[in-house]
Amino acid sequence: MIEQLNRLLMEVVGKDVRIIERKNFSYDKKFFPISSEYIFIYSQEKDTKFLYKLKILLAEIIKEYKEIEEKAKKYELLQKELDAILHSYELYFGSHGNLKDFFSFLDQYAIQYVLIENGEKIIDTGIPPFTIQTTIQKLKKLDSLDLPIKNGELFAIKKGYYIIIVQSEKKIDSLIKKVLYMRLLWLNALYEEKMFFQVDNLTGAYTRNKFIEDMKNFQNRPVIIINVVDFHTINQIYSPAIGDKILIEIVQRLKKFSQNVYRLYGDRFALVQEERYAIDTIIKRLKKEIFIYNPLTKEYNRFHLQYNFLIFEKLEEHILEYAISVFKKYKKEVIHFHKDIKPIIEEENKNYKILTRALEKDHITPFFQKVVNIKDFKVAYYEALMRIVDEEEILPPISFITLAKEKGLYKKLNYIMIQKSIQAIKKLHTKVSINIDIYDILQTDIIDYIKKIFEEENVDPTMVQFEILEEEDIYKHMEKVKDFIQKVKDLGCSVALDDFGKGYSNFAAIQELKVDNLKIDISLIKPIAIDNSSYKILQAIATVSKELRIKATAEGVSSKNIYHKLQKCNIDYLQGFYIGVPKSIDEILNI
Repeated sequence: MIEQLNRLLMEVVGKDVRIIERKNFSYDKKFFPISSEYIFIYSQEKDTKFLYKLKILLAEIIKEYKEIEEKAKKYELLQKELDAILHSYELYFGSHGNLKDFFSFLDQYAIQYVLIENGEKIIDTGIPPFTIQTTIQKLKKLDSLDLPIKNGELFAIKKGYYIIIVQSEKKIDSLIKKVLYMRLLWLNALYEEKMFFQVDNLTGAYTRNKFIEDMKNFQNRPVIIINVVDFHTINQIYSPAIGDKILIEIVQRLKKFSQNVYRLYGDRFALVQEERYAIDTIIKRLKKEIFIYNPLTKEYNRFHLQYNFLIFEKLEEHILEYAISVFKKYKKEVIHFHKDIKPIIEEENKNYKILTRALEKDHITPFFQKVVNIKDFKVAYYEALMRIVDEEEILPPISFITLAKEKGLYKKLNYIMIQKSIQAIKKLHTKVSINIDIYDILQTDIIDYIKKIFEEENVDPTMVQFEILEEEDIYKHMEKVKDFIQKVKDLGCSVALDDFGKGYSNFAAIQELKVDNLKIDISLIKPIAIDNSSYKILQAIATVSKELRIKATAEGVSSKNIYHKLQKCNIDYLQGFYIGVPKSIDEILNI
């Protein structure tokens, strides 16, 4: 800009008039000061009135230029600020930069600085130690500090885990101060994220994320996953604050055996052993009574905690997924994964292969168990039971149903069963009962699918009974269950409630559901041959069923004695191995 003005002056006024910087000025020339940085010099022969007017014009031009230059610098700084924020995560955690790059813009302004993270100096570009110490002392009472030094300025900010102290030989622009404050806010948020990623801020144990990150370093070291049994009751009875103190104490006890303690979830921990301690020793220490002072009651509460331990002799790839599954299924105190669980997983993997092959090759087959009328022993209906017929091996549902639900294959399985069971009616010429559980009822397309099969197979819907498994979840979704029952009844189907008496039943709910048939669970049928109390309970259920005009089917009729006992009850239908075992349709028709 100054060079351009000098060229213009040379063309218009002459060579002996120009603008120079103050530092290059010698007092042997005539001059007018233009600004704090520049001087206008001229020879004695020039018209001073003209030059004075020219000087005022040049001062205005330079002033405007400086303002534009400052705005351009600020605009450039804001552009860099946006770029820095976009890349801050990478600079903080990644390998493509370092934290010093986050403050590199200060170099353009010749500003020295020091950055302190959680009490530790991590960047220092040359501020004297005495200045740093005195500034830190002053920041104990203040969040920011602004001090003039010589011709310049010292500025400092404290935010969360960070302090930045900057020092310049010139006054520090207010925009730079705002940028520094904003960057400390970002750093603080990133630091908290980093701490969350690595260290649990309540207990001081490492986090689940760090456990996953560290897994590659465990090699063949034993890993123990620890679950605190029914820990949620402590929070409910005492308070979450008391629960937090207990979790802290648990971690302190675990750290006696290894510093590699991880809090995986709220009340679940992992211990990676540095030395091999006997599990009994760990259990003994953890089970020692815990005393926690309760400030509300002003007394100590005593806690005797129970634990589950899942022991991995060496690292497994899906260790956390295994832990969730194992603690859900097994209630033993100590479970050795490779001895107790791995054989079960291998069996499940084998069954999963059979299951997928069965779906691929259409090996899902209904078997039929007859249900007879107690009066004449004639077949009243058949219950369709799912089987996989694989290479001459017949697998019952117990070996694959849970697995199918876990793998998302259950819906496909049961829809195949619905179709094949309805198709079988055309050969059996007898009513067929098809099992439905809450998982099926919650499918939004179940009714449309049933309608479609009836239409395609041209089967009378009155020949179908749907058996709803009597479980807790049907009462959680009562409205959806009632809606399903009403819709299949509108089609002409009947509805049975399976496993009645297993643990959730009550007649008020039965009346509300408006079922046609109660299938009384084997747990109520089996004892009646030897236990008169069980027999009386069964009689009462049968009598109430009659009053409600609901048919009653006794399941699990496995012996002649049970059969004879049931003949004296108000039971309508009988089912069980004594009555008949499940058979394929070809066996029933003697094909």
